[in-house]
Amino acid sequence: MEYVVQTKDLSKTFAGKTAVDHVNINIRRGDIYGFIGENGAGKTTFMRMLCGLAEPTGGTMRLFESGDLEKQRRRIGCTIENPAIYPAMTAEENLEVYRILLGITDKNIVPELLDFVGLGGFGKKKTRDFSLGMKQRLMIAIAMIGDPEFLILDEPMNGLDPMGIKEVRDLLLELNKEKKLTIIISSHILDELSRMATCYGIIHRGALVDEFTARELERRRRRNLKIVTDNPDKTERLLKTSVSANFETMPDGAIVLYDRLETAADINRMLISNGIAVSALSPGEQNLEGYFMDLMGGKIA
Repeated sequence: MEYVVQTKDLSKTFAGKTAVDHVNINIRRGDIYGFIGENGAGKTTFMRMLCGLAEPTGGTMRLFESGDLEKQRRRIGCTIENPAIYPAMTAEENLEVYRILLGITDKNIVPELLDFVGLGGFGKKKTRDFSLGMKQRLMIAIAMIGDPEFLILDEPMNGLDPMGIKEVRDLLLELNKEKKLTIIISSHILDELSRMATCYGIIHRGALVDEFTARELERRRRRNLKIVTDNPDKTERLLKTSVSANFETMPDGAIVLYDRLETAADINRMLISNGIAVSALSPGEQNLEGYFMDLMGGKIA
């Protein structure tokens, strides 16, 4: 398995304050790597170092299993803190600017990219009149102008409505599948990230908390049993005294049981025999946000 990114004790300090603290990250070719952390955790600083926009103060980095970073960065496309979009220009004119700046001679790349990101039919419409979702797709097109093998995307779904989020998600999945792009993407929209990511890195206060695959994540998420009754208070008392189960009561009165799940039928009979009407008894598992909040001590923001 080839690695696109390998860092060892990568660190960055600003005026004596540590922004990235001895981070070891490994991104395999073909992965969609979900990079998660609270605001100020160090995600953007780490991505800037990958792109060459910030110089590490410690540690080492390899790109495409090579230490020749300047050469290998030619194989990278990125959107860090939003690339400049000229509002008085069309999408095509914006891409033409970047094509010329990068010295790309193939003029066909611009219409091809516009069609691929779904902006091929907007003709003379100025980007100042674009929706936020359209602007995000244009920024992804800008990141792709050099035909990269690795995309670095910092919060590409930030501020989007549900339709815009879906459009960007579908585009990234298509890039990964059809163009075989490896992608690292930071996002606060954890459930959406879970629909794309094949592996995750969790960063907190500059340090990498954990790194694991999507398959491993599925094993780690807590299974549970949701119980809805007509008398939550009495249900709580019975669970404490008769079952001794680990549970919590939700604001809507539903009770989520985290152990003794194999005794669901017995619990149901016990509640009914005590005069409680059970309207729902459904298995589930901890949602992603809950898992990451637990992992990071409730620090995701």
